[in-house]
Amino acid sequence: MSGRILQQVRLTHSVRFAAFAVPRRRCYSSLALKTHTPDVEQNVSEPVAGSSYESLTEARRYPNNLDTRLGADAAESSERLDGGSKKSRQKGGKNSEETSEASWPNRLGPKPSKVEEHLASLSMAGMEPTLCDLENCRPETTPTPDSPEYATRYNALVDLLCRSFSRKQLRGFLEERDPTNSFCSSKRRKVQYAESIIEFMWDWPSLKDIEREKRDRTEVSVQSFPVTASELFLLLGKDGADLLDMSFKYNVHIALAPGPLSLRVEGLRDSLKTLAEEIHHIKQTIVQDTFQLPTRQPVRSDMIQRISRLAGAYLENISSEGTIRMYSRNARNLEIAKWLASRAGYEFNQDMPYSRLAYIPTSKVESEPPVMLFPSTYSLYPFLSPRPLPWTMNTSGAFRVRRVSERLGGGYGEDIQATGGLAGEKGRIFTMAQDAVGLRDMLFSNLPGGPLSLGPSSRVVKASMGHVLITTTSPGQHASLVPPLQGNRAFSDILKWMADDDIRSSFVPSLPTVIVDTIPSHQQTIHRLLYHAISSPDSNHSTCRTRDQAASRVDRILCYEITLASPRLAASEPAPDSAASETPSSSLDGTTTSEALSETQEAVARETPTGPAEETASEAPSESTETAAHELSLITRLRCWAGVQTEVDLMMPDRPMDMKLTALESTTIESGQEPLELRDYVKSFRAFTDLCNSLEEDAAQPDPPLRLDHGGQTFILHTSASVRRSVEDVRMPDKRLQPGNAAEPLTIRIVSESISDLESNQKSTQCEITCDNHTSEEGWKRFLGDCDMLTSSTYRPIGVVVLEQDQDVAL
Repeated sequence: MSGRILQQVRLTHSVRFAAFAVPRRRCYSSLALKTHTPDVEQNVSEPVAGSSYESLTEARRYPNNLDTRLGADAAESSERLDGGSKKSRQKGGKNSEETSEASWPNRLGPKPSKVEEHLASLSMAGMEPTLCDLENCRPETTPTPDSPEYATRYNALVDLLCRSFSRKQLRGFLEERDPTNSFCSSKRRKVQYAESIIEFMWDWPSLKDIEREKRDRTEVSVQSFPVTASELFLLLGKDGADLLDMSFKYNVHIALAPGPLSLRVEGLRDSLKTLAEEIHHIKQTIVQDTFQLPTRQPVRSDMIQRISRLAGAYLENISSEGTIRMYSRNARNLEIAKWLASRAGYEFNQDMPYSRLAYIPTSKVESEPPVMLFPSTYSLYPFLSPRPLPWTMNTSGAFRVRRVSERLGGGYGEDIQATGGLAGEKGRIFTMAQDAVGLRDMLFSNLPGGPLSLGPSSRVVKASMGHVLITTTSPGQHASLVPPLQGNRAFSDILKWMADDDIRSSFVPSLPTVIVDTIPSHQQTIHRLLYHAISSPDSNHSTCRTRDQAASRVDRILCYEITLASPRLAASEPAPDSAASETPSSSLDGTTTSEALSETQEAVARETPTGPAEETASEAPSESTETAAHELSLITRLRCWAGVQTEVDLMMPDRPMDMKLTALESTTIESGQEPLELRDYVKSFRAFTDLCNSLEEDAAQPDPPLRLDHGGQTFILHTSASVRRSVEDVRMPDKRLQPGNAAEPLTIRIVSESISDLESNQKSTQCEITCDNHTSEEGWKRFLGDCDMLTSSTYRPIGVVVLEQDQDVAL
């Protein structure tokens, strides 16, 4: 009996000793002891992270206490062993498993799983676990990282791996997966190996990453992003729209901080991180280029910002010789910026103040001696255009000179019946130096005496209706209604102010009132390329007169026009000539070439003789020599001509509209004699129209050549536009006749064009009439009479009825 008690005491002593020596994350040697002695109690709730040396020291210091505890434990163990053996003999089968689970002491913790028992058996047998054994510890499902139980299950899984495997075994698993990984370093702790297995091999998110993401989603922070001026411009987008979209997209507040230039962003950490990635991506996509302007003069400071906004590219002058640097997010915008900068430089150099004239009618009562040369007073009024003003104008404010002396009286405006108008030649035409000149002599003074090149030449005179506007200079580009010259003044004072201060003006074409509500007819669509010749800065004004002398603006131009047919017409029959059927249209809105190609028109209108561009089909190169492959092409006609044109802006402050007179001396360039750059462009454009005709969605319109050489001169692209032209025969009463005289109404042939600039995306409308015979006195007076009728017609407000007695009654 004493031997049996001693055996139980030794067994209990060995179990207690193991409990003292094993740390909290125990290896499988202790687990094997638990498995073979399930009825032995162990107090696992107490701290066990001590060494075996400390337990031995405690036993040596307190031998009596240790013997007492061992004796009590031996007695308790004996009772449990006896009771357990009796119960195990009484029950069997399934009840034996329930008895085994129920008999497992609670103080030993949860009963080990089959995986743990298998690993314990491997440890007792001296065998090493494999990756398959490691995968058996992997849970079947991964909890959601945002769920509250994720951290609990993560820590429990780390504890399981640390209890199941040794440090060396965990490291071996990582090396077997990827020996070159930094997770396999020998200086890491056991817990780190277990965490690496869970995160690297089992793709569980790290607790640190989850905590960081949670902090990023909840904490508000402030971050600054240093930017340059070009980067800031491209990040802003047009009118700041792109930066505003970023602010809404990431729910952040963005502010500009100067010195150093940077974007100060306030928002959640997660949003700041994503925004930083997008800003970095935008900076990486920025491309830049350097360009030498053909005029070799820098771009005006007031045009830098306007060109940048139109082209979507940041522009800056880097030298006084006309070298500019451009930044953009795509190469297409760089090409647009080059064209706009070249045109702006050309317009600035060619803007001559002496190309402006002013017309003042005679007094109504011829017998009344005039007190002064200009008895009426005039003022500068703000001008509001129904369409956007040309981008080459200063946008801070536009003003027009108008007569104000009889503004509220019944006789406002010029009475053509009394004054005779331009055709009567009773009024006077002045230069800015207040010198009287003849309109026809002024217009034809700078035209060459002979043709520009070999071939037949022709001279055409045209008049365009519109307004001569004076713009102000504002450093901040702020719009203002305050005119640069205030008050009512004599017209001579206004002319002197314009001449002395070198005031710039621009002619803005517009439609007269007689065709605003008419339906356009004889319509056709044209793709027009207009080139202007440039010269060196030294010789730019060598042939010009001084400011006090009268002269017209002279330009050498080269024009190439491509007439387009409707897709339905081109697919059904051969290309029509200029005598095709006339079909009205109800739209004068400008469209791009792609939009014009996609629209359906019933016919291609016949052409009108308004210049060399409107020659008959027999004079133009015929398309009948083209191959059968191009019979269904949308291109019906090609015309190219070059010449010299002079322009004069005529201010008429006593009338609702001003006008521009143009005289053109031109010659036709035969087919095959065009510049090589234009021939290559036509080939590309023809391929583009064929794709549009086949409803190809990915068709991209080619870019025209920016500059070309012809006849020993260099030309730059001035206009690349899609033009919708229509012809109107307008019938209106002759205002030059005295009341009571019956006569046939006048019939005026008007050519109206709706122009869409393909580079600046601006749309405009213009109206022009042509002089049938400028060499005869009768033909010239008839032409000026038509100009009088169109420029003197006034707008009538809605709700006004005109009675037979010419009295206006407001409804």
